[in-house]
Amino acid sequence: MNRRHLILFTSVLSVVFLVFIFILMGGENPFSFFWNLLKGALGSASAISYSLQFMTPLLFTGLACAVAFRAGLFNIGVEGQLIIGALCAAMAGYYINIPWRPAHLFIVMLCAAGGGALWALIPALLKVYLNINEVIVTIMMNYIALNLTNYLIMETPIRVDRSLPYSHNVLGTALLPRLEFLSSDTSLNSGFIIAVVLAIALAFIFRKTVFGFTVDAIGENKKASIFAGFPVKKYIIFTMLLSGAIAGLAGFEQVCGVYKHFVSPFPEGYGYLGIAVALMAANKPLLIMLTAALFGIFDAGSSYVDIISSVPREIIYIIEGLLIIAVSIRLGRKKEEIHV
Repeated sequence: MNRRHLILFTSVLSVVFLVFIFILMGGENPFSFFWNLLKGALGSASAISYSLQFMTPLLFTGLACAVAFRAGLFNIGVEGQLIIGALCAAMAGYYINIPWRPAHLFIVMLCAAGGGALWALIPALLKVYLNINEVIVTIMMNYIALNLTNYLIMETPIRVDRSLPYSHNVLGTALLPRLEFLSSDTSLNSGFIIAVVLAIALAFIFRKTVFGFTVDAIGENKKASIFAGFPVKKYIIFTMLLSGAIAGLAGFEQVCGVYKHFVSPFPEGYGYLGIAVALMAANKPLLIMLTAALFGIFDAGSSYVDIISSVPREIIYIIEGLLIIAVSIRLGRKKEEIHV
């Protein structure tokens, strides 16, 4: 175990210890809390289905963050890219009418991925040509995406009517098929399969292809990559586009598989949690499936904990926040600023 892994391990242990203290201060049994958490997330077929449902968008956003991180880009804008992708999916799902379901779904998926990619293109171009820090730009783009979509839904004909702050439902041909092999009570859909296939594909790309090797090389040392003759600018732009496209797919899954429309304001948090999901997995796509499952278990089990005990579900948000702080320690070394 190297030094960084040791720091991460002790940080996570510190989180567990702090949670124990918080729960004891509330007069509850910490062991019962964690048991109820697992029971609520894995104690039945329906509970497992809910865990997988909550895991799916986190798998997409974790992969989106990991792609950028591996290139040395800290993309904090996955949240905004998801929102734009979701709006594009809602618009394409309603206004584009294609009777054949696979074709319609494919078009909607492309629109969502394209929306997320174009939203990520702005910070990419500013980074490459003006050397503006992508962290600042992507954070600001999140707020722009949130408020822009709120305006479009609230103040334009996209809105269903004046009393309902959401768009029209997507057509039936734009709905992702539900996965009911565990339970018919949840919104688990085939977006889960798409996310898993994407994770496997990215693992292959980063391990076996020239593109994956080049991205990792640029992420490790931009100066050496420039000296070696790699087209660093092109790779930075393409990597951000790919990251944004994957984030857009998360919005596609939420609209076409869970909500069936775009709601204002769109549910927040998946993009930011994706950062922790990616960092805890060391940006490795296959491990991201495990860390996304962990956060899915937290989300699914929190409702049961809230019902069965006096521990509020907000304790789960505290755990997630502490985990994000803990894994951020991995970024302790100074981020290299390179003019490209």
